[in-house]
Amino acid sequence: MAVIIGLIMAAIFERGQKEAEETEACDIPPSQAGGGDERPGYVPPLFVGLLVAVLLVATSGLALLPKAAVVGILVLASAWLLNARFSDMEKASFFGETWWLAKRIFPLLLVGTIITGIIGYYLPVDLIKMVFGKSDFAACFVASLIGALLYMPTLLEVPIVGTMFGYSSGAMASGPALALLLAGPSMSLPNMIVIWRIIGSKRASVYITLVVLLSTAMGMIYGALTL
Repeated sequence: MAVIIGLIMAAIFERGQKEAEETEACDIPPSQAGGGDERPGYVPPLFVGLLVAVLLVATSGLALLPKAAVVGILVLASAWLLNARFSDMEKASFFGETWWLAKRIFPLLLVGTIITGIIGYYLPVDLIKMVFGKSDFAACFVASLIGALLYMPTLLEVPIVGTMFGYSSGAMASGPALALLLAGPSMSLPNMIVIWRIIGSKRASVYITLVVLLSTAMGMIYGALTL
């Protein structure tokens, strides 16, 4: 599905317009980019790798003390690299973007997590069966929409679909379940905000539409095959 979406996006938005559309944030003069040629090319990927490592270790199953120690070392290494190898303009841009995303995403994550818990507790099984009991277009489309909006924490997608939406108990058909599993990890409401911010409204709209429609189609096909 990812390959299909990528090919369609590439076909719709041809890559002929490259550098004319670059933002000012990406067009930093060498004299301001942490020393220009003095900064090795591996520094930006290393910085991103350290940030990803912080995320992975912080959410891992390590014991609390080793986890805190490793995360602390990674955070200090990231802070040193940012301070030593990036210009003041880049640091200001980094923290500005981080704060912008935090202000918009954190409240949505908090509210979304609470709403998900409430829905999972109070949602009647009969209603789930009525809406998602068949692998038709309506059921798969609604499941794709819910998956696109709902925040699904990593590794909890299967329990959410199996328990909260009743797939394990037979309340949800296999088609909508697959549609939800495909659309859910692909995006969420906070994720949409980030995508919208980075690639623009037109590309984001097409991407979101493609994820929902292809998840719906895959769900219908899978549902038909498992009848």
